[in-house]
Amino acid sequence: MPDFSMWGYRTQYVDACTLHSRLKARVADLEAGMPYIAEEDQQEALARLEADLAADVSAGPSAMTLEQAGASFQFLPVNAYGIYAAAYESSDPGVAAVDESGTVTALSPGRAVITLRYEGPGGSRDFTCAVTCAWN
Repeated sequence: MPDFSMWGYRTQYVDACTLHSRLKARVADLEAGMPYIAEEDQQEALARLEADLAADVSAGPSAMTLEQAGASFQFLPVNAYGIYAAAYESSDPGVAAVDESGTVTALSPGRAVITLRYEGPGGSRDFTCAVTCAWN
């Protein structure tokens, strides 16, 4: 796993039962047409499953306007199953700060991009949210 210490990463545990039931359903689908799956094929099938799960992961919102200092919102992964790491970074922490739980807070007028680095089943992906802080 990459070193997320400079981002202040956290590991989050998310509904393992949902992941298990999705994997179980996919394995049942695979086995329905094949009475026997060789170990190499099983490993390949599991790798494809992990890739499918990772492809389902997204984050939101992709853009947000905050209209007063101290206003906040959460930028979180969606459809992230199992154990995963999420690390956050602001392109301009003086405009919009982000904490380790994904809460973005407006600090001063301007624009910033919040980056969420997700690492979990199927690999890692980066997501961004364009934040505009605008008030008089």
